[in-house]
Amino acid sequence: MDKWTEEELQMLIDSLDRNNETVAKYLQEYEQFAEDLSIGERIELINDLDSAKKVKISEEVSEEDLKTMMQLVPVEEVYVEA
Repeated sequence: MDKWTEEELQMLIDSLDRNNETVAKYLQEYEQFAEDLSIGERIELINDLDSAKKVKISEEVSEEDLKTMMQLVPVEEVYVEA
């Protein structure tokens, strides 16, 4: 391998190492945050995230496209035991 290729590979490895460190840091913070939430707060947060996702999707996709997608994806009922 020539010197330039080795330097490029090392830069890529260093960048990936920094990314891994960042992910590990935020994963620890997320896990700590999740531990501090009650079940009710977790459910509320999940519902809020789901609602935000639906709003984003509805803004990006036309109603006709949504109907087409809904026909392609089988819908299953999900029951949750309390």
